[in-house]
Amino acid sequence: MKQFFTLTLSLLYFMAFSYGQTDQRLAIQGVVVDNEGVPLENAQVELLNTSFSTRTNNSGKFGFQQVPNGHYIIVAKKPGFATISKHFQLNSDTSEVRLIIEPETNRLEAVTVTAQKREEIAQEIPLSITSLSHDAVKESRIQNINDLTAISPNLYASDPGDRRTVTSIRGIVSTSYDPAIAVYIDGVNQFNLDTYYAAF
Repeated sequence: MKQFFTLTLSLLYFMAFSYGQTDQRLAIQGVVVDNEGVPLENAQVELLNTSFSTRTNNSGKFGFQQVPNGHYIIVAKKPGFATISKHFQLNSDTSEVRLIIEPETNRLEAVTVTAQKREEIAQEIPLSITSLSHDAVKESRIQNINDLTAISPNLYASDPGDRRTVTSIRGIVSTSYDPAIAVYIDGVNQFNLDTYYAAF
């Protein structure tokens, strides 16, 4: 019995050690600076498609602990500065990640979208996407989905008179209860005309 117990403990230790080797977790250290090299305090830094998110300290430094090896997109943003993204491969050779963000008047922002069910940078995916920032929505005074047609190309949305919305993209439309255009509100599919109201 004692030999069986010892063998079991040894096997469990070996399995835990092997699993630790394949799922190695590392720390990421970095700094966020402006285009003149001045550290930026309280900038938000996150790894896309993970729960890792933090803010920089008064020296512009940030860190994440226990991050699995792999390829990541890191995003840094701060009010008054353009959001930037950077691809990097995390492994034991990864040194400090340096992120340089410029004033928003100097460059276009990196736009994060979830068009393919994961967070990606809009400029890097091969899809036709119209994305609007919070400021653009405010400046355009968009109140509902019908207002989007004024600023989004190839989009048509109309209320046929019964307080529902019929939507078409590039001429593809259906006024039946099985719409041709999928509409999601907070990740929930509005599967027919009775569930999809422009006021949402």
